[in-house]
Amino acid sequence: MDCVFENIKKTGIFINASLNVTVDNCYFENASIDGYSFSNITKKVKSSILINGAGTATTAAHAYPTASVDINNSFVAPYESESFVYAAGVNGLKINLTSILPKENFEIFDLPDNQSIGYNRNVQIQNSGDDKYVLKLRNKVQTNKVGASDSYSIKSEF
Repeated sequence: MDCVFENIKKTGIFINASLNVTVDNCYFENASIDGYSFSNITKKVKSSILINGAGTATTAAHAYPTASVDINNSFVAPYESESFVYAAGVNGLKINLTSILPKENFEIFDLPDNQSIGYNRNVQIQNSGDDKYVLKLRNKVQTNKVGASDSYSIKSEF
């Protein structure tokens, strides 16, 4: 709660094979300047929050998915980051942002290109503030607006 993640080299928060994690009222600015290297992903991942499900920090996988992650009331100023949350394996993720400083090609939620590495279920983005960020989600996820609210449910297409 109430943390500032600014000018971090690899990633602001790394969650790996965990249960019941809450990030609340935090500020992320340049929270992944150099990016994080996984042994089985060719490019460095430049994300403020990394969620993994491998049990091993250097390998991205979904064998032991992180469960029940809530990210609330956070401000994101990406600059060097490419996404806010990068998830290789999560079951139950809710992202409720207060504000995002706009940046071209910035994604709220990103995931591995290789389906055998990552699998995510029950992901919801709430109050993202701008439909264009939701539309930038990768092709292998499908977004559906929930009722008349500002919530989007995301279902993996595997």
